[in-house]
Amino acid sequence: MKRVIVISTSLRRGSNSDMLADKFVEGAKAAGNERPKRMQQNAFYARAVRKFVLFLLFCSCCTNAPKSEITAEMAYEGVSNYCHSVYDWSIAKENPSIMHVHIGEETDSAYQVVFHSYTGTLVNFYVDKTSGTTRIEEYVPTLDLRNEAGTIDIFEYIDKKK
Repeated sequence: MKRVIVISTSLRRGSNSDMLADKFVEGAKAAGNERPKRMQQNAFYARAVRKFVLFLLFCSCCTNAPKSEITAEMAYEGVSNYCHSVYDWSIAKENPSIMHVHIGEETDSAYQVVFHSYTGTLVNFYVDKTSGTTRIEEYVPTLDLRNEAGTIDIFEYIDKKK
C-alpha cells in the first residue's frame, strides 16, 4: 500500500487532463492505496509543478530498473515462451523444422530473436538488454511487408514453462 498524490495542472476544470487525474485517483483507491489525494493547481504553479512531476517520473523510472542485464539466453527463452503461448504449434508436431525460434543479430542495446512461422512470416523480437521491453515486428518476405505488432515485457515470459 502506498500514499498517492495526484497533481492536476490543467487550467480548465473538466478538461481531458482533469478527467484523467480523477480516473487515476479512482484506480489508486481501487488498488487499495492509502488515502489517495487529488490536488488542483492554479496557473501560477502549473509550470513549476509540471517540471517537478517530470523529475519524479524520471527518478521513479530509474529505481524500477532491473537488477541485472538480460543475456542472449534470457532473450531467447522469453521469446520462445511467448511464441509457445501465443502461436499454434500443432502443425510443428508433424514437421518440427517448419516453425522455430532463433537468435538473430545483436547490437549494443538489444538482441534480435526471430520466430519463423509455418506461413513464412518472420516475427522479429527486439529485446532491450536493460529494460526487457521487447518490440515486435512482423515481416512477410514474399510481400516485403513490415508491420509493428506492439511490445511486451520479456521478464513476464522468462522462467515460464512452455
